[in-house]
Amino acid sequence: MKHRLFPDTIWSFSVALILIWSAATMPAFAQKRTTLYNFTNGADGAWPFAGVTLSNGSLYGTASYGGDEGCSGDGVYCGTVFELTPPVNKGGTWTESTIYTFGQNPEDGSGPDSELVFDGKGNLYGTTSVPNSLYQLVPTAGGGWTSNWPDADTTPLPPVVDKANNLYESEDDAGENGAVFELTPNTDGTFTKTVLYAFGGGSDGQFPGGLVMDGAGRIWGTTNEGGDTSCQPPLGCGTIFVLLPPSPGGVWTHEILYDFAGGSQGSGGFYPLARDAKGNLYGITSGADSQSCSGIVCAIIFELSPPAQKGGAWIYTLLHTFQDGNDGAYPQGSLVLDSHGALYGTTTWGGNGPCVQEGALVGCGTVFRLTPPSKPGGAWTEAFLHRFQGGSDGSYPRGSVALDEKNVVLFGTTSFGGSLNSGTVFAITR
Repeated sequence: MKHRLFPDTIWSFSVALILIWSAATMPAFAQKRTTLYNFTNGADGAWPFAGVTLSNGSLYGTASYGGDEGCSGDGVYCGTVFELTPPVNKGGTWTESTIYTFGQNPEDGSGPDSELVFDGKGNLYGTTSVPNSLYQLVPTAGGGWTSNWPDADTTPLPPVVDKANNLYESEDDAGENGAVFELTPNTDGTFTKTVLYAFGGGSDGQFPGGLVMDGAGRIWGTTNEGGDTSCQPPLGCGTIFVLLPPSPGGVWTHEILYDFAGGSQGSGGFYPLARDAKGNLYGITSGADSQSCSGIVCAIIFELSPPAQKGGAWIYTLLHTFQDGNDGAYPQGSLVLDSHGALYGTTTWGGNGPCVQEGALVGCGTVFRLTPPSKPGGAWTEAFLHRFQGGSDGSYPRGSVALDEKNVVLFGTTSFGGSLNSGTVFAITR
């Protein structure tokens, strides 16, 4: 059975969260959180389930619901793509523009739920949840955007784009065990889809998650299952892998870097890994199940480091295990690295907020930072940049943050909360 670090169906999960949302006032923290935009559940959309992308000072993202009421006969539930433009003068208001509403064209999907990525031509890419499809938005001369659908079946994560504007994606349900694909753009706007690697479902892993590509064209990723099948037999607990690009006329080479060991050591992976200049990989995996905290809630942040000597084993290190309660819980989205090696991310639950689900206090979510130790072998330090409180403060962040390191600003979204409980875009400064 496939497992992910978030539910396969965001629709039922989102409705449940609407019912349990509660209002509260915002506490004081050393960092300053500012709401840049409150969604209205109108033409601008509602409930952003992914983070934002920072490009040339503007923020781009998606709202998974809302939009035009005539949207494909589905009421207001198709979703939008938006741009937030910074104010001309410091301290002014950010300007929201809805650049695309799903349902305008017969082939449109609905429920956009991934971050966005740009290619070198200024085209935008993301995925929808109904169905799990990859879309392309192409800017037009008149300032609008037109939609194109390069692939009708993909994992609900943004693709990787290389310097030649080729796309790389995983499909966790391709074949029996999942595969990694390349999509090459053609002059007529279509894409040619090529299998780079099909997983066998045994020791090589199965059900791949998000991907990341380095400057040498190598693709790094994780699988949810497979690997060492003595872990949770006969499925395996997942792998961390690399795909090496071929020489001309050759094939891509798959190498396993690490088999997850399960239990308190973590199991499976879904979100794209973060990779630093030294080749260290950072990611999120589910932790050990217990009566007090499930593996999904008490997830783990790990580091996988290259071997000290060529041909040696990669080194797996647990950096932090979320404990629920006042600590964060249920992290979703990719980790973001700054130039000093610190990691940033969000947890959907946890913190000290008053949000309740099914009668249980789950917290309203957090934005966290993990700072590396000053000396090798030391412990990483967790700090919370913000603990959400529901109400106008926002609740349940589900996506990655965008880091503007030059101006010391983190940008992100909350799925709910805000002035109309339709979600927010926020900034955290210090």
